[in-house]
Amino acid sequence: MGKSKTNKEIIIRTEGGSEIGMGHIMRSLPIAHVLRERGMSVSFILNNDSAAIDAVTSAGFPVNICSPEQPGGVPDIKSCSAVIFDTKRDVLEEVRYFNDKGLKTVLIDNLTPASELADIVIVPSLSGIRAKRIEKSTIRLIEGPEHFPLNPAFKEVRDSSEKNPGPKLRVLVTMGGADPNNLTQKVLNALEGMNGMKITVVIGPSMAGVSDLIESYEDVEFVMRPDVNKMALLMNESYIAITAFGITLFELAYMGAPSVVIANYREDKKDMDAIKKLGTGMPLGYHEDVTDADIRHAVGVLVKDSGMRESMSQNGKILIDGHGVERIADIIIKQIMIK
Repeated sequence: MGKSKTNKEIIIRTEGGSEIGMGHIMRSLPIAHVLRERGMSVSFILNNDSAAIDAVTSAGFPVNICSPEQPGGVPDIKSCSAVIFDTKRDVLEEVRYFNDKGLKTVLIDNLTPASELADIVIVPSLSGIRAKRIEKSTIRLIEGPEHFPLNPAFKEVRDSSEKNPGPKLRVLVTMGGADPNNLTQKVLNALEGMNGMKITVVIGPSMAGVSDLIESYEDVEFVMRPDVNKMALLMNESYIAITAFGITLFELAYMGAPSVVIANYREDKKDMDAIKKLGTGMPLGYHEDVTDADIRHAVGVLVKDSGMRESMSQNGKILIDGHGVERIADIIIKQIMIK
């Protein structure tokens, strides 16, 4: 690996949009804010997607668009010291490129072959050590839900008000920024006709077929593309959430909302098993294997059993303490930045 630098400029390499959702962007931004508060200059390298670009630029960070013809995606990295990658893709060649230029590299939630070259790998997982092949002494693996980068808005909202369901329990359906497998419609079909609930559905910024979805369910409240503060409020008001496995699950745990969880990908099985073991929600499995009856049963159990809801709520609040962003910033500044 290249020599370390002393500059206080950091690049965050991430991506988002209609195909992959906005999760990587949404958890990268709090890290960027904290690093900037601590004196770092932060810029982003993104894919060429308008939703991703708008989210980052509106937060006040400069953006470079990654070009296949230009390794690393930036014209000049002489003043930079470290690159943080938040993507599921194997970015082995990019990690190698930045290391060769003398930059330190950090991977977040990425255990592809790129992790074998990175300086630090941070995995905010639920299921324990998953990176058994990362055994080189030059690589530092840091894992656990305590490193989940929660947006500060959730901290501000969690204890601001008591839950007051009124005559019906509020059930929140939130399937991420893109919902690539149309799980929102699958869930609403399953819940149709169930009584005793007020259903609120979050429409992500990259979800397709929104107009048809809204027209199909008259008794459902739809919330369009909410900002972080609004999402925190919705979670705080909800007694049950139905979600896909992803960063929303960590946010719901922190807000104390028991979750019914459906996986978009089969490789999420270990984490789905961990949800059950940790007692923060009811994992139903891979979406193709989940039936309407499975969804109805899980929601019905939670609606009726207030003791189970309270237990899951407390377990979630214990699991996610809200200080993951600060921990990640500490790691980067103390372990990566050479003063």
